[in-house]
Amino acid sequence: MPLDATKVLLYAAGGPDYQMALGVAAMSGVPVSQVTGNFVDAWNAVAGGQQLVIAVGGAALNALYYNPCGWTNPGNHPGGHTPFIVINTPTDTSPGANYFVNAAGTTALDTLQIASAYTYYAVTGTSPAAFRAYPKVIQPAERCVGSADVPCPILQTPAGQGTSQPYWGVDSATQVTSSFYDCVVAAYGKPDFWGRYLTRVSGVSDGLTTTEVSFLHSNGVKILPIFNQFNQATGYSNGQQDAQMAIAAAKGLGIPNGVVIFADVEVTYSVDAQWIEGFVETLLQSPYLPGIYANPVTGPFNQAYCSAVSANSAVSQTILWSNEFEPGVSTKASAPAFNPASTTCPGTVWAWQYGENGAACSAGIDTDLVLPALFSKLW
Repeated sequence: MPLDATKVLLYAAGGPDYQMALGVAAMSGVPVSQVTGNFVDAWNAVAGGQQLVIAVGGAALNALYYNPCGWTNPGNHPGGHTPFIVINTPTDTSPGANYFVNAAGTTALDTLQIASAYTYYAVTGTSPAAFRAYPKVIQPAERCVGSADVPCPILQTPAGQGTSQPYWGVDSATQVTSSFYDCVVAAYGKPDFWGRYLTRVSGVSDGLTTTEVSFLHSNGVKILPIFNQFNQATGYSNGQQDAQMAIAAAKGLGIPNGVVIFADVEVTYSVDAQWIEGFVETLLQSPYLPGIYANPVTGPFNQAYCSAVSANSAVSQTILWSNEFEPGVSTKASAPAFNPASTTCPGTVWAWQYGENGAACSAGIDTDLVLPALFSKLW
């Protein structure tokens, strides 16, 4: 019988693995509270046998099997040995005391796929529909890597800032000039990032310029790239074509590898699973990462996205920017706690447009929050 999501604990012993574990948890509906970077907490959970502990990444695998770093533990075992037994296959039942699941792959992508599939299996009792074979897990190594206590990146305070995560920013259809920027800072607060459209769409948006990029970067503001050169999101080949145009626009502006490019799927658009698959698969084969801005509550996006995830597990790597719920535009100082609406199937919602049409400046803005896992992938 599948486990309740609160009975699954994802353990990571490194910062990047922790961010990956948070994304995996979001995909399968596992609460953030069930993701830990603390070795003692993971040890207690494995020893107790009341939770299914999944080791995300090689550092966590090595720590729970060998404890090669000699980290302090409740059993007072010396480094080089633990009483724990590793399981190398997915399970949807509690294995009992001293067993944990290995979700560490040869590459980061392999680890993401294994951890996503194993976590999904734990809470549903089934494998993702598109999974025909899992990447091969690695075996534990007596090699000291990682840290005994990795802090949750969602709760960390960013360097150089006096506020805690998530990061606050705005997006606008209008080009950012010095007067527009000064008005936003005075009326709302200094944004950590600014969402801007990659290309000009007549009557809709100004296209991002290199002058604008230099101005924002010189003021310490990251750019969240948005692609909106389409008004319907149906058909696999159209999804591919839209992604290719987005990639070309990003390269033309000099956007570096590893940045997320968001497709702007408005609530009025027709959307199907095939378009989402085409867009996501094409972005995954590029230097960039796939993101989609959408309404998961109203309109066709939710059903289309869930159908796409069911048909193709790669779609679950999409970073979602939700525009629901909407408590309304606010200043940076009075931004709400991060609480976006998500899809009814597992979805990685790392961005939230919580307020629209702020009119304090002549060129309007929307207000947004993003989690640190996404902020590191902005430009």
